[in-house]
Amino acid sequence: MWAASDGSRPIDLDGSSFPHTNGGVAQGFATTPGTPYLVRFDLAGNTNNAATLKPMRVSAAGQSQDFTFDINGRSNADMGWLAQSWTFTAIAATTTLEFRSLTQAPQIGWGAALDKVSVSAVPEPGSWALMLAGMALLGGMSRRGRA
Repeated sequence: MWAASDGSRPIDLDGSSFPHTNGGVAQGFATTPGTPYLVRFDLAGNTNNAATLKPMRVSAAGQSQDFTFDINGRSNADMGWLAQSWTFTAIAATTTLEFRSLTQAPQIGWGAALDKVSVSAVPEPGSWALMLAGMALLGGMSRRGRA
């Protein structure tokens, strides 16, 4: 069993089915078109195989990015989880987020490992400006009240 990054259920995107095929996971969720979303996840690799590079792709809304994890110096007890992030912009009211292994034969079956996935909307710059202005106003009122 692997040491999980968070919780107790990390997954190998290639799985353990036979015949071995590139695997993946996908989940649909509600989104707002035109809104950017931040995807965060922890990445490692199955250390039970000699292939050292574990490639995978994350995709949503017709956009994607590839990631690779190198298992050199890692073990089941010390996976070396790395926090990763990726941003996409929604184009519909529902978006499917997918993580897919890119492992090449004959190494299929021992792929990238995934844990601690989260998705959140990224505040628009205007929202940040309003929030900062509000904080500055509160700070100024606080100083005035002390004087």
